[in-house]
Amino acid sequence: MSNPLTAVEMGILVATVLYGVNTAQGFSYTDHGKNDPTWLKLFVLSIWTLETVHVALSWVYLHTLTVSDRGSASGLIKIDWSFAACIVIHDCLNSAVQAFFAYRIYKISRRLVFVITQWIGCVMRVVLILVLLAYATQASSFAEVIETHRNVTIAVVSVSTWVDLLNTVMLCIALTKHRNPGMKQWVKPCV
Repeated sequence: MSNPLTAVEMGILVATVLYGVNTAQGFSYTDHGKNDPTWLKLFVLSIWTLETVHVALSWVYLHTLTVSDRGSASGLIKIDWSFAACIVIHDCLNSAVQAFFAYRIYKISRRLVFVITQWIGCVMRVVLILVLLAYATQASSFAEVIETHRNVTIAVVSVSTWVDLLNTVMLCIALTKHRNPGMKQWVKPCV
């Protein structure tokens, strides 16, 4: 993909397909999750709602690039409000989902320190992306934001990576410790 616009179009198309999968899972959940607590139902609804807004804003951004500002040389360089909103929503969604995974791991492992560490990481991720958003609203291009505020950019990626990796490792450890003896034959080939 030599053209950056092609990469944007492909990314939005894939995001839309994943949104369709998310919607199908949400519909399935409404049927199978009837006995879940109200807070969990509201959490699933809020994730789906944010995902809907995220995909809609992605298409708004694509429309801006291909129709509204067609032929503009600065289209992919300047920071469009819809793209900035997509990034913030994406990070908020990821933080919420990772915080939920941390909670689920806590329910399995009963390690309160772990869940608190992960929740702090999720909050830090949202705060850092909002700081970057504040800088982005005053910048003329993505390159300017990244060059001028490199430390904040690296911090966002580092915190995100830390939360994702720690959740993955802790989930593997918790599931390995609490697995059913009948699952040993199935788990060994997967690990």
